[in-house]
Amino acid sequence: MLVCLAVLNYWAEQTAQGRQVGARPTVPARIDFNRDIRPILSDKCLACHGPDAPAKKIKLRLDSESAAQADLGKGRRAVTPNRPEQSELVRRITAEDEFERMPPVSSGHKLAPREIELLTEWIRQGARWQQHWAFVAPVRPPLPAVKNTAWPRNAIDAFVLAKLEKEGLQPSPEADRATLLRRVTFDLTGLPPTLKDLDGFLNDASPNAYEKVVDRLLASPAYGERMAFQWLNAARYADTNGYQIDGERSMWRWRDWVIDAFNTNKPFDQFAIEQLAGDLIPKASSPEAALDQKIATGFNRNHRGNSEDGLVPAEYFVEYIVDRVDTTSTVFLGLTMGCARCHNHKFDPISQRDYYQFYAYFNSIREDGRVPNFWNAPPFIYAPTRLQQARLKQMNTEIAQADRQLKLTLKTSRLAEQQWEKSLKAKLLQSKDQAQQWFPHDRLLMRHALDESAKVEIDESALATTGASKPDTKPAEMTFKDGTPKYVPSPLGQAVQFDGKLYFDAGRTANFDFRDRVTDYKDKFAISAWFYPESENSGAILTRMKDETGERENGLPKNKGYGVFFINGKVHFNLVGVWADDSYRVETEARLPIKQWHHVLATFDGTLPYERVQLYVDGQKQKLKINNDRLFRTFSDASMNLRIGGGGGPEFRFKGAIDEVRLYSTIPDDAGKAVLACADSISQIAAIPVSQRITGQQAKLRNAWLDSAAPLQ
Repeated sequence: MLVCLAVLNYWAEQTAQGRQVGARPTVPARIDFNRDIRPILSDKCLACHGPDAPAKKIKLRLDSESAAQADLGKGRRAVTPNRPEQSELVRRITAEDEFERMPPVSSGHKLAPREIELLTEWIRQGARWQQHWAFVAPVRPPLPAVKNTAWPRNAIDAFVLAKLEKEGLQPSPEADRATLLRRVTFDLTGLPPTLKDLDGFLNDASPNAYEKVVDRLLASPAYGERMAFQWLNAARYADTNGYQIDGERSMWRWRDWVIDAFNTNKPFDQFAIEQLAGDLIPKASSPEAALDQKIATGFNRNHRGNSEDGLVPAEYFVEYIVDRVDTTSTVFLGLTMGCARCHNHKFDPISQRDYYQFYAYFNSIREDGRVPNFWNAPPFIYAPTRLQQARLKQMNTEIAQADRQLKLTLKTSRLAEQQWEKSLKAKLLQSKDQAQQWFPHDRLLMRHALDESAKVEIDESALATTGASKPDTKPAEMTFKDGTPKYVPSPLGQAVQFDGKLYFDAGRTANFDFRDRVTDYKDKFAISAWFYPESENSGAILTRMKDETGERENGLPKNKGYGVFFINGKVHFNLVGVWADDSYRVETEARLPIKQWHHVLATFDGTLPYERVQLYVDGQKQKLKINNDRLFRTFSDASMNLRIGGGGGPEFRFKGAIDEVRLYSTIPDDAGKAVLACADSISQIAAIPVSQRITGQQAKLRNAWLDSAAPLQ
């Protein structure tokens, strides 16, 4: 703001001087290089005699003190301190011959008489040079002498009065109290005073009545809002992401951080450090403070984001970094660095090397050049408010208490559990109930055991926890198509043999989505299945996409929707809005042996920007090859059907066996994942010594007991 005022003041003086026809230009008694000379050189000279001079084959440079005073040959120098009559610069800017005079007529520039006088007087005074003002620490100047020493009440008043006296003016009389209140209230809060405020001030006869008003306004939350306004503008704050769609985004937690910083009078050094590098501060007084410091770095993420389908993501990844460089330099240095993006700055002391060294500081986050049409672009953090943080802390405490109580209950009930396990062993010895199973059932949306007598199970209550709509196909209408199922043995009992034509049509259910724009709900879901591949290209295990032939890539369909496939000896998980441009596609790095049973668990977590998809095979988390990780829009379609053993086109009908298909509207915890991959029945597990049970076996047995036989208290 001070820079703008200085520039306006400078041009006002220039304009006023221009109106004084025939008057001799006036110059300050003491020439200041940054204030008086640098603007002239930058505006009229440095296009030719600046950093670009060598490229233009021009010998003289005026962008540094040493270059300006360098020997030009035969003892000539552009600037000879204290000797304007010996300075080539003065000779050329005052030359009568237009072919000698600088700047050249062809440049379109011309020095005003006052500018010529300033340059001449500057040399006469010693041609003192200064660094660019953006790199010079401010120094408190001495107070100017004034005639009316009784008028100033503070240091600023002295400067105001000095200027008035210089112009032959007198200060206006003090405004009435109502006007003073209105001015200061607007200035500090941006709001008018209330009638109550006015009455209070008018009726306060104390000598510090005005100071009390100022203190009250500074303590008002509206003060921070007023002060933050200009900072938000400088930091390009917006609740939308710009460009053609201009979708909404949520940055208000950073905005509130700025407002709070002003209201709590945060020191400026901390104000700057936390916004530029709050996430790198090693220690904080509390977890809440650490979160606030991370929120502060939203300053660096206020840039516009482009969601256009046809853009080149790598290009806009660079543009976002450039935006951070330009904003930081403008706001904190009072200096634009943008020119040095392409070449050494022609007017300011910034080289292209300087620019890209600065650029490197901001090239440190995993950001995609193409952002979502709506919502925040990853990477992002969750930023609960203080009230929400307190509630989360309370909930964590309650969960910890419940866990302790559960452990205590299990410890005291261990004898009952052991008795129950003995009864299971007896049943196993009698060859009864060997197939009794237990699997996680929390938010189990759909299950098909694929046994000869099994039917599809749908839990509509689980739909309340997901964005998926209720199925418009009843379980009784869900059926096998294009063949008759043949049942074969599996680790869990029975499975269906798929012959490359047969598939199970589960109708319009499990319509999972990426994110609901209205409610901001982010889907989480998991797909669990046992499968026996006949070949390395056995096909679709489960999909919700159109079952029609279309374009293919790397052996996979490009159809919209989601699906789990076994192709090229690997498990693939695709979630496709628009193939390639708007999809998340992964495959396991490792190949799986064929003609044996495997368990696969595919999970999707819409809340995690870069780890939203995971694959587990036989209970082990897989290393994934990510073929595309740009998922911004919906992959759901109400017209598509869920299929077991098919989808994506007839050529993807599964060849092999599939068993125990489960879809969850959540992601099972680690124990649940281990249980899903455990084929042993609870009776078989009970016969295994406790010390030899693996995680899945132990978790399955414990949960089966809690569900069916544990005491209520």
